[in-house]
Amino acid sequence: MKGASGLVFALAFVLYANSLRNGFAFDDVPVILRDTRVHALRSVPGIWTGAYWAGDRLGGYFRPVTTTSYALDYALHGERPAGYHLVNVLLHALISALVVPLARRLGVPPAGALLAGILFAAHPIHTEAAAWITGRSDLLAALSFVAAALFWLRYRETGRTRDLAGLGAAYGLGIFCKEHAVVLPAVLVVIEAGATRLRDPAGRRRLLSALLVCGAALFLNLALRLEATGWLLDRPRHLVPGLLYGEPPGVRLITFLKVFDRAVRLLILPIRLSPDYSFNQIPIPTGIEPRVLAGALIALACAFLTFRAWSVPRRFAMIFWAAATYFPVSNLLVPVPLLFAERTLYLPSVALAVIAGDWLAAGPLARGAPRRGTTGALILAIVSLWGTLTIRRNAEWRDDLTLFGAAVRASPASALMRSNYGNALLLAGKTKAAVPELQAAQRILPEGESGLKASFHLSIAYEQLGLLPQADAAIRQAIAIDPRRAEVWRQLGKVLALEGKPDAARRASERALALSGPGP
Repeated sequence: MKGASGLVFALAFVLYANSLRNGFAFDDVPVILRDTRVHALRSVPGIWTGAYWAGDRLGGYFRPVTTTSYALDYALHGERPAGYHLVNVLLHALISALVVPLARRLGVPPAGALLAGILFAAHPIHTEAAAWITGRSDLLAALSFVAAALFWLRYRETGRTRDLAGLGAAYGLGIFCKEHAVVLPAVLVVIEAGATRLRDPAGRRRLLSALLVCGAALFLNLALRLEATGWLLDRPRHLVPGLLYGEPPGVRLITFLKVFDRAVRLLILPIRLSPDYSFNQIPIPTGIEPRVLAGALIALACAFLTFRAWSVPRRFAMIFWAAATYFPVSNLLVPVPLLFAERTLYLPSVALAVIAGDWLAAGPLARGAPRRGTTGALILAIVSLWGTLTIRRNAEWRDDLTLFGAAVRASPASALMRSNYGNALLLAGKTKAAVPELQAAQRILPEGESGLKASFHLSIAYEQLGLLPQADAAIRQAIAIDPRRAEVWRQLGKVLALEGKPDAARRASERALALSGPGP
């Protein structure tokens, strides 16, 4: 088993080695470069008493272990990104390697366990978590979740206190890394129910001990979270279009089905990946659209497969693992601050890889199975394709210009990606190319923070191109959205001065000085 895990570790490392050349991209800037708590180890206690986003941008996010890991990275590497990426690559490789013993302890044959690890290591959907530094929260949560499951599988056999302590420590770390690790106790119950150990008094006592340890860790997390953020659940301080807050359960259900269709398609055919699916890349459905119907049919197929898996307890447990770890971000029970993100599939796909490896080893790849060689060649071709796509996708996370350029091709209806790409082009000196992207962002979402930023950067672009009337109109749009921002008045003053209107420019500049607030 160690040899198989080592092979999977090496494969994962090789596939993600090219991400070591990447820089800081997207949320890496506010989370690492602009968060002063990360820049000195003496500030680490403050990480444990504040929200994940500096300035409390998202009220309920509380991930102090993840942020502490960035502080350790900063102490070692400063603002050199290679060290941060190395940590992410090692984490993904370690998780991939641990898939092998997890599968074996659940009863998967050796060949199936090895295949599960390979499938997990190579799948391109994991690039968002592994090739993006800020994706580390998903990596750490997954590592803790898998480690906790392994401690549990050993504890139920040995009853040793150190295994129980390992379970509690791993679970505690997981929920301090990212919120969806909270569902581990439910997964343990299903694993035990499938193994029929709940009929054994000793088995029930050990499960109760595990649940009590997890409960203590969860209580501590909730207490610290409430103190740090004022919220027990994740929610944005400022609601943005395209989220499901305030929507009735029926709308949340059909939206989930539409998103579920996309998630399954990306798991099967991981192309046109995107770091963002916000407004209006996935419009909230108003009825039974084709994608909603497709999602419903896929959900029914999954329900049928779950029923069939009842006779194989480990597969049923892994189906529950996949469903339970996706459920917190599904918007079904409560709305969350996103409709969909590829990184949310990272932990569920651990279980899906185990199921796939188990089924292939017991069926198409079993000794004496017809066309076994053909099936093996097909799997090799799929893994090779996935590996190639993974390496290519890693390179797209190199910097903002590369990432957002790829994003607008995959998510052309995302106002955020259009705006971010336009700004990246602007910063790169490609002003003419920036204008249509910023105009598109304005058209998609002309209001709110997104509309303000697009209008602000569009005014700068027009100004640089010498199109002063357009620059004036664009910055006035930004002012109409939020007149309390100093930077928009400062930009208006600059444009008015260039237009030869000194008195109006002076009044705008005085307004900017009076506000002296943050720019967009």
